[in-house]
Amino acid sequence: MSSEAAIQALAADAQAQGASDVHLDLDVDAVRVRLRVDGRLRQWVPARLEPGGLRAAAWAVAGNGTDRLGDWQVASHSDGERLALRLRAERPGHLAEGLAALGTEAK
Repeated sequence: MSSEAAIQALAADAQAQGASDVHLDLDVDAVRVRLRVDGRLRQWVPARLEPGGLRAAAWAVAGNGTDRLGDWQVASHSDGERLALRLRAERPGHLAEGLAALGTEAK
């Protein structure tokens, strides 16, 4: 699965759960996604995603040093081996749009 397809799959699943705040925690072994839904933060491991594809897209965005993707605010932190990427929607309901922009940015 390509980076863009992985991110679009994540967007579809997360939007279905009503998420407007997405935290991606990536390391060499796993991808963990935490969603803020109705004010509550919970961990979610999307089974359909290939960790490498999503990891590559997230690292590309973090490496660009961008803090905005469309209607999304982006914050990232890395210690060289792990990457934490947070996307927060400024307008609820635009999760798919924001994550699709992430996929485009990472090409």
